[in-house]
Amino acid sequence: MDTADTALTPPDIRLASPSEAQRRGLLGLAGNLVGPAAGPTQRILEEMVGAEKAQQVETAVTEHGVEAVTAAMTAILDRVTAAGAAGETPQTLWSSFRDGRALPDSPLSREQLAAVADTVLQPRRAVSQVELVEEIGKMAAAGGGDDRDLAARLGSPTHFGTETGAVRALLEGVTALRLTGEQLREMAAALRAGESVETHLSRQGYAPGVGRAFARDLAGVEAGIWLPQTVGRTAPATAQPAATQSTWTQGEERDEA
Repeated sequence: MDTADTALTPPDIRLASPSEAQRRGLLGLAGNLVGPAAGPTQRILEEMVGAEKAQQVETAVTEHGVEAVTAAMTAILDRVTAAGAAGETPQTLWSSFRDGRALPDSPLSREQLAAVADTVLQPRRAVSQVELVEEIGKMAAAGGGDDRDLAARLGSPTHFGTETGAVRALLEGVTALRLTGEQLREMAAALRAGESVETHLSRQGYAPGVGRAFARDLAGVEAGIWLPQTVGRTAPATAQPAATQSTWTQGEERDEA
């Protein structure tokens, strides 16, 4: 990861602020990965940070031991606590982890430390309805894909969580209408300009019923979504909402919208 990555840091970001009980659970995680609870712990970790990052945490435990991973996690938790006490914004903290400044001294590799940081921070960014349509358009132009492909294109190491159903409905609507990448790009521009999708599709020659049906698909993501991210991967440099919202989430599950 290089410092240039921070130029692409999205403005709307949420980071977890673990409660004392959550802190204890996180600090016991490394030990659980080598005990009888290893299987369930690994599955929970995969849900939190994705399979690749979960594997990196597990590899860190194997290569460096439980104590080294727990020490790294303690240092990251302490950094989060200090940031909150000092009034540091999640945006600033997120940037400092992404460029490596906030990562602790540790025998763990940069990738392993980033995976541990993801486990603690549980970062999410806001993805607007327009950005989703734009990215689906780019995916269509590149040959198509499913919801997990779309999540990866948006910088997520995992999936859409509770928003998966709404995203799949939107993708199914795009497939049913056989919308091309160019058509989706034009639709995103129309939505950004304030035009309804029904009006836009009507102007493109689609029957009113078709427009209403797709509008229902699109309504599922009208308010946008909060998508898991990672400090170890750069999110695509796509247009963001004008308003900046940078918040700490106390005791919040990572897949809630």
